[in-house]
Amino acid sequence: MIKSVKLTPIILATLLTPALALSQADTYLPAFAGKKMEYVDLSYTGQHASASVEREADGWFLYNGFPGLGKVWLRPEQDGKLYVWDEENQKAKLYVDFSQDVGTTNAYKGSLCAAGTVIKQHHKKMSTAAGTFTDVTEISFFTGPHRCYDAGLGSIYFAKNAGIIKWTDITIMGPRSFELVNSPM
Repeated sequence: MIKSVKLTPIILATLLTPALALSQADTYLPAFAGKKMEYVDLSYTGQHASASVEREADGWFLYNGFPGLGKVWLRPEQDGKLYVWDEENQKAKLYVDFSQDVGTTNAYKGSLCAAGTVIKQHHKKMSTAAGTFTDVTEISFFTGPHRCYDAGLGSIYFAKNAGIIKWTDITIMGPRSFELVNSPM
């Protein structure tokens, strides 16, 4: 005979904590219409770059200045997936899945030079002029049949509850890294 078990709030919270701790895309790319981020190239030029969320529609956010993609619609999901809208094919494509293990690849062809993404590391600690971040996921890009030595993305660093805090462009003069200077949290 099975006895009924009453779950107290403490036991219930203990059981749910691992599920809530899973990586969620919307915590690695928090978005709201009007959000503006400012970056600076600390590699060698001192050039400034900005990104913003222009508007939101049904969970999709229109980013302007997203690294490597420019102006693009993105949809972060609770299950850890980040989707990008493929304008040419009129459908959502998986950009990255933050809940996957280090080393997991995703075939994403967002530009001529990129064939996909790979999760390089989770829970990295990084500092920029905007602060110190303790839960950073690094996403790197790998090339496909079109090898580009002077264009494309090397890596993007997503900090939990902050968004993109750094990215590296590939240029003919070598890698160029942009780091977050300020952003509303």
